[in-house]
Amino acid sequence: MRSNTLFIAIYCCAFFNCSSSDEGIQDGLKLTGVVIETLECDSPNGQAIQVKIENNNTIDTLTTVTLPDSLRQKGLRISFQIRESSESLICNTSILPPRHVYNIYNINRE
Repeated sequence: MRSNTLFIAIYCCAFFNCSSSDEGIQDGLKLTGVVIETLECDSPNGQAIQVKIENNNTIDTLTTVTLPDSLRQKGLRISFQIRESSESLICNTSILPPRHVYNIYNINRE
C-alpha cells in the first residue's frame, strides 16, 4: 500500500508540474540570442544546439535542431522567430533531453 501511495504522489507531482509549453513563449515570437553549445543529443533532423536568449524574461536558453550549419558558430549573435517543435531528442550522454525543443526560422546574424 505504501508503494502505491508513493507512486501516485510522484505521478501527480510530475503531471501537475509539467506543462506542454513554456509560459509566455508563443509561436512566432521574435528573439535575439547567442549560440552557446552543441549538445550530445540528436534527432532525425540533426544535432541539437542551445541558444542563450537575450531579450526575454520567460526563457533564458532554448534548444533547436533547425539552426543551419553555417550559423552553428559558438558566440554568434542571431535574431530569429520560434515555434515549438514536436521533435524528440536522443541524448548520447548522461544528461536528460531538454523538455522543449523549438524550430527557429527567419534567422539573421546580428
